[in-house]
Amino acid sequence: MRDRPERIDPVNPRPSKETSYLGGAMMTPERKRDAESSPNVSPPTDRHDSRPPLKKLALAEENELAVTCPPLSVKSGLEEWDSDNATSARLLNPVMAPGYSSLVQEESVGQDLLQERLASEWESQKALILREKDSQVAMLTRQSTEKLRSIRAEAAHAMEVRHMEEAIHHESALNQLREDHRSAKRAHVEDVQLLAGESRKDIATLESTYEARDE
Repeated sequence: MRDRPERIDPVNPRPSKETSYLGGAMMTPERKRDAESSPNVSPPTDRHDSRPPLKKLALAEENELAVTCPPLSVKSGLEEWDSDNATSARLLNPVMAPGYSSLVQEESVGQDLLQERLASEWESQKALILREKDSQVAMLTRQSTEKLRSIRAEAAHAMEVRHMEEAIHHESALNQLREDHRSAKRAHVEDVQLLAGESRKDIATLESTYEARDE
């Protein structure tokens, strides 16, 4: 048979058997007031109304312990959360290895040198392309000038030939006119001579006729 719980004097509390079972914790007036104000504990039994058994006080102590000491699962979650935060911090702020800064600086210098070399090569290629284009433009200009000169020479030669043909045609026409004039003149002279001969014959005939009459 269990012993009946001892009554606790609110003025001078003493440890009881139940409290020794819970780890030897002593119920102080402050803890008693906290226990009495807890919603899980009934009013004390040393008053005129009723006093709860000491087991309620033990449950109140267990509730306080549960509040002050989180369960293992909560602790594990907090530990995992702290571990995750530490891992995130390590990932966001990695520890630089020895010589890492010098490697980064060398990489930056190498990139700058590469950019300068690429820019120099591009300028050289651009200048070469421009020189080639200038040479092509000069060659095309010379070819165009020579072609234009040749066309002008051909045009001048054609005009000269045309003038020569026209001159030859004109000279030929003049020669033909001269020849026609000479022919007409010869024909006229011949006609005049023929008429003169016939006139002389007629005159001689008339003279003979008159002489015959006179005789």
